[in-house]
Amino acid sequence: MVRESAYDEIFDAQFHFRQLMEAMSRPGKICKLEHNAISPPEDMHPGAALIGFALLNADVSFYHKGSAAEYLRFNTSSELAAPADADFIFIKGTDEPQMIRAAKIGTDNYPETNATTIIEVLEINNTNHDEGLNLCLSGPGVLGSKEVNIRGLHEDLLEEIRVKNEEFPLGVDCILVDKSGNVCCLPRTCKIECNINDLQNI
Repeated sequence: MVRESAYDEIFDAQFHFRQLMEAMSRPGKICKLEHNAISPPEDMHPGAALIGFALLNADVSFYHKGSAAEYLRFNTSSELAAPADADFIFIKGTDEPQMIRAAKIGTDNYPETNATTIIEVLEINNTNHDEGLNLCLSGPGVLGSKEVNIRGLHEDLLEEIRVKNEEFPLGVDCILVDKSGNVCCLPRTCKIECNINDLQNI
């Protein structure tokens, strides 16, 4: 198993964590996560690995169904859990919606105990395209509305996210990350309208 010794658990993790918080507080804003020295397994985008390094530690749990599960556990000391119990869930944008359906939405007294889902997609940009999903986001952190195009996110997953977030403050927070390390967040406070085009697999 690869120990990512070139990744600084303090300085790199803090820098990427700040970028994630910026993206989460401003839905639709695209931030970039980069680190040229890491080598995650083939079933995980490098950007998704960087999200894991920034968010996972021994006090939280995560779910990943592939070989990257052991990679994340080894490098972060976080423990693997079932989707219904995990604090962080790593999935592909072309996966079936069961993992979102199983995710924790928090409780009335402790809504912050919800799950965060990290979804690997093909491409994220702020230009409408004839391919993928053209999303129009509104709500806290968005001045008016913000448009973002996502390629490689299945409409069933998006619909499941909207269903899970119908009873705010309960719901799931989502982080989308593409192969280039671009990140866009869909917090549970966000209202999502969607124009569906031709979907492409990752």
